[in-house]
Amino acid sequence: MERSGAFSEDAVWAVLEQMLDVLRVLHTRTTPIVHRDVKPRNIIRTNATSFALVDFGGVSSLRGSAGSTIVGTFGFMAPEQLYGAQAPATDIYALGATAIALATEAQPEELPRRGLGIDVDSAVPRLSAELRKTLCEMLEPDPAKRAGDADDLLARIAKRRRGGGGLLSLFKRAR
Repeated sequence: MERSGAFSEDAVWAVLEQMLDVLRVLHTRTTPIVHRDVKPRNIIRTNATSFALVDFGGVSSLRGSAGSTIVGTFGFMAPEQLYGAQAPATDIYALGATAIALATEAQPEELPRRGLGIDVDSAVPRLSAELRKTLCEMLEPDPAKRAGDADDLLARIAKRRRGGGGLLSLFKRAR
C-alpha cells in the first residue's frame, strides 16, 4: 500500500481470501491461536499474487479467560480487545479493518462512522455490494453478531464470488 497506493477490489478480495485461510488454520488448532495484531504492516506481499501474515509477537492461545494485557493497534483492534477479551472473531474484525484500510489508504479511525462501527458504505462506495457486505459482517462491533469463523466466511465469500470463481482459486491454479 505504501508503494502502490490503494488496492483494487480484486487485490482486496485476494488479501481477504488468503488471510482468512491463514486465520482458519490458526483458529482451528486444538488450542486456537489468535494473532491479535492483524493490520496492513503485518501483511506482506510475497509475489504478484500472494500475501503472508507476519509478526506473531502478540499471538495468544485461547487456553484461559481474557487477561488484562491489551495487544493490538488502535483502529484495527476489535472493540472487545479494549477490555482484554480475545476470540477468533477478534482477528476477523482486524482483517476487515485492514481490508478497508487497503481499499482507502486511510486509517480505520479516520473513516466515517455509523454508531460504534465504521460506515462501510460511505467509506468505500466504489467497492461492489458483495465486498461491502462482507466488510460489514467482519466489522460488526458486537463480537456475538460479527462473522467470527474464518472457514464460514471463506465459504460465504466463495459463494458470493462464484460467478468469477474467486481469486484464490486462480492463484492456486497458477502455482
